[in-house]
Amino acid sequence: LLRCAWADPLSSLPFYRIGQIEILRGRFETAEEYLAAALEKFGASLMVRDEEVFHDLAIAMFQNGKHEAAETRLRVALQINPDFAKGWNNLACAMISRSLQDATRALRKAVSLAPENPQYWANLALLSQHTGDPSTASGAWRRAQELWPGIPEP
Repeated sequence: LLRCAWADPLSSLPFYRIGQIEILRGRFETAEEYLAAALEKFGASLMVRDEEVFHDLAIAMFQNGKHEAAETRLRVALQINPDFAKGWNNLACAMISRSLQDATRALRKAVSLAPENPQYWANLALLSQHTGDPSTASGAWRRAQELWPGIPEP
């Protein structure tokens, strides 16, 4: 894969894939480098959805302690695709230390776009507990359990 990355300098795909692999390996600094390189080729020959590249770079940046930069990349991903539920969910995670209300709005958007995703419902339940909304918390947790009966307790 490394050879492929440098063999076609206009293609972002190998850089993107290497970045994804590095995230899975827990090597977030290396992942950030490769995903940033993929974005330098933004608009060239992307063979993945553009918002995914911005999203995955944001994940690496978040894990590297660059929360504000991660939030910015997630917002770009959502400008590209406003219906990107995973982006809304992870934007909520990036914003949670700054604004519980904004994070809640982002999670509500995620569950409205992907109501079949139990993790988004579980995240909304947990966040609703922290914002003092027990009704939403219990309803969201109930929905998460309906979708995934074995979901671990938050």
